[in-house]
Amino acid sequence: MIRTQSRNGHTDVDVYNDKNPAQAPIQIPLDFTLDVEELQLPYKGKKAA
Repeated sequence: MIRTQSRNGHTDVDVYNDKNPAQAPIQIPLDFTLDVEELQLPYKGKKAA
């Protein structure tokens, strides 16, 4: 699912960049290393009531 959403987002950005050559190109980072590391941290939220 993440792969599909990333591909779709990348395609959207490519189309936008192609249609707006006078603008600085938009770039989407597709490195999820920090996101995965954050998900592996212990949860420090409040306990459910």
